[in-house]
Amino acid sequence: VARSRQRNAARYRQLFAATGLTGVELPWESGDGRHIYNQFVIRLAPRDSLMAHLKARQIGHEVYYPLSMHQQACFASLGHRTGDFPESEAAALETVAIPIYPELTEAQQQAVVDAVVAYLD
Repeated sequence: VARSRQRNAARYRQLFAATGLTGVELPWESGDGRHIYNQFVIRLAPRDSLMAHLKARQIGHEVYYPLSMHQQACFASLGHRTGDFPESEAAALETVAIPIYPELTEAQQQAVVDAVVAYLD
């Protein structure tokens, strides 16, 4: 399963690179280990209109972390407030997971990339 997701992640990188598209940040790997790609999360703003665009094209997507960690109720006791971690807060508002499941075909991935390109054009 992890290898299939890693293959799909590599293919997404190739497909996005082939578009010459700017304005979309893809997941990166540090080189110290390996990513299993349980999710493939891209970052761009504005995210909400991209999500509507993907939904209209019946392309699955998900926001797994709509709030930064310090904004979640379970961490309230730490005393952090909105504005304390602006980069984390921005990431929470600008990231969306696109399909990465093991059975994803190249044609399906191309459709996802084409939809993101169409959104940004």
